[in-house]
Amino acid sequence: IRGAPRRLAAGLLVFAAGCGDDDGTGPTPLSPEEVAGVYRICSLAFAPSSRFLPAVDIRARAFDTASVGVTPPRLKLDATWTFELEYTPRGQFTDVEHRGTFATGASRVRLAFARPAEVAPLLLPERVDAEFDAASRLLRIADSGLPFTVSKGDYEWLLGESDPGIPPRVEGRLTGRFTAGACP
Repeated sequence: IRGAPRRLAAGLLVFAAGCGDDDGTGPTPLSPEEVAGVYRICSLAFAPSSRFLPAVDIRARAFDTASVGVTPPRLKLDATWTFELEYTPRGQFTDVEHRGTFATGASRVRLAFARPAEVAPLLLPERVDAEFDAASRLLRIADSGLPFTVSKGDYEWLLGESDPGIPPRVEGRLTGRFTAGACP
């Protein structure tokens, strides 16, 4: 309960950031009901800015997508401006959930994780910006804003290899595709 006011303030700040211009002349933001739903994670990757470092397929490396009886990786957006990223980690049998709040713009959904340190090992930034296509019920992370950095340890862990030439912090961008339908 001690952290509740801080989380509420952070959620309201994220919400306000997605509401358009202060003078009311900006485009109308999407409502939470318009974007609410369960989205399958079809792709999710971290691409380092350095052309010498390989991209990491987060979906393939971090999530169990093949075992029978495990929860497929998914993003659940609720009409109460909250979300859950739910998946079963590779090699485990227990689901993991990461929660946060979201805000909307005219065609964007902005996710803000409540506990960024928990998603850092997944090479995810604190905030993720996705384009929303209402007709196909698709969220696409094509450019999540400015590049962000991840730790060498987290990058190497998901990459599955170690290299002394990797810098202590790896700068890169996130890409991904989430759909309410079946993944292609």
